[in-house]
Amino acid sequence: MTAPLPAPQDPSEPLAYQPISGWAIAGFAVGGLFALLVAGSAVVAFFQGAPFFFPVWIIGVAILGVAVSLYAQRHVQNSERTRAGANLARWGFRLSLVSGLMYSAYYFVTKSALENQANDFVMEMKDEAGFFPRLREGLAKSDNVHRTQLNYAFLLTQAPNARGARPDNEKNMRQTLDVPTKEGASGLLTQFRERELLPRVLFSQLGQDAEITPLEVLDWRYEKQSYKISRTYRIKTKEIEVDFVLAVYSAEAESAGQGRKWSVNLRESFPKSMKLTPLGEGVSRLRQQSNDWLRKRLKSLSDGKADTVPSDETPWKVLVIEAKNQQEREAMEEQHHKQVLQMFAGQKELQIIQFEVLRFADLAGKWEQVDGKIRMYPMIRFALRKALGSLPMYQYEAIATIESKQPIDPAKFKEDTPPDWDLISVEVTAVTSAEPKSK
Repeated sequence: MTAPLPAPQDPSEPLAYQPISGWAIAGFAVGGLFALLVAGSAVVAFFQGAPFFFPVWIIGVAILGVAVSLYAQRHVQNSERTRAGANLARWGFRLSLVSGLMYSAYYFVTKSALENQANDFVMEMKDEAGFFPRLREGLAKSDNVHRTQLNYAFLLTQAPNARGARPDNEKNMRQTLDVPTKEGASGLLTQFRERELLPRVLFSQLGQDAEITPLEVLDWRYEKQSYKISRTYRIKTKEIEVDFVLAVYSAEAESAGQGRKWSVNLRESFPKSMKLTPLGEGVSRLRQQSNDWLRKRLKSLSDGKADTVPSDETPWKVLVIEAKNQQEREAMEEQHHKQVLQMFAGQKELQIIQFEVLRFADLAGKWEQVDGKIRMYPMIRFALRKALGSLPMYQYEAIATIESKQPIDPAKFKEDTPPDWDLISVEVTAVTSAEPKSK
């Protein structure tokens, strides 16, 4: 005879002991931890008066808390009442979900708004904004109207509280922001115009035909009371295609009614990749040959030999020149003007020494085609002395204008057919005394 089956357990009767599910404890712990992190960051931001952000991967903690809590609920349901902790798992789910959504919304909405603001500053012509359009317009021609926009673009690379100079006043810009360095190099304004890659590749017609496209944001963060955004911009000209990482920094409002301002940080900006077009490869070969020709031309000047004397295009009235008073300054302007002309005339009483074509003259850009002829603008440095064995008197940096004697198609140019060149003009950008300080 078969023994009777035991009566089923009454579901309403609790088991004698139900251990809490470890998954429920873990889900609640993760959710509680993330909620505490979010609340703590809010408290820190409130007392510091500045936003506080975690790395974006921290949102993964909230996602983990949601996943663990959901699994814990299923684990308890399927345990046939051998495990407790369903309520704990539900609270872990709620804490992870709510705090995760709140922080994600705060993080990504802030990120999107800042990226749009920074991109508008770079791409849109507005008050205290429009870096790229002002750069393109400022480099289109060399007249005063266009130079104002170029000066404005340069000011946008300075901190907002350092933009006291007037972009429409070239003398004010030079005297304020183009003081030569202790080593005799040109000042910040000239370095921006001649040495930075962006003004070079957007020079003249190159910039007018250029395509500038915003690409991905590589990094954004908040530190030292400033938002810092690094974004790649693709720049295509007939010479080159370059992906350029542009770093843009904010200056936060210091009082009510002030808005956030931005500036381009060129020290943190750099080309990520560069590719020359077939035309650009021809220009590169021409640039190298023109620089070699110029080195030989300067060497012949040091030997007292000269052919055609270039014109002096130096704006002496606005150049930074050390002088005790206005009368001495005018005398110095005239002296330097005569010395430069004498040097390029190959006169023996003034000898050129320490001449060099500066290395960044090999960078892409800063060229144009005029009536079919190729025109280059390399920078040179030289010193003058009175006679053999004497110490140099002055050191100069200058922009040389070199033009091919015949029309050239850069896209078809080959190295085995070197062109003839002419030195058209020279523009001094920095003049410093090379004599010992004791003297």
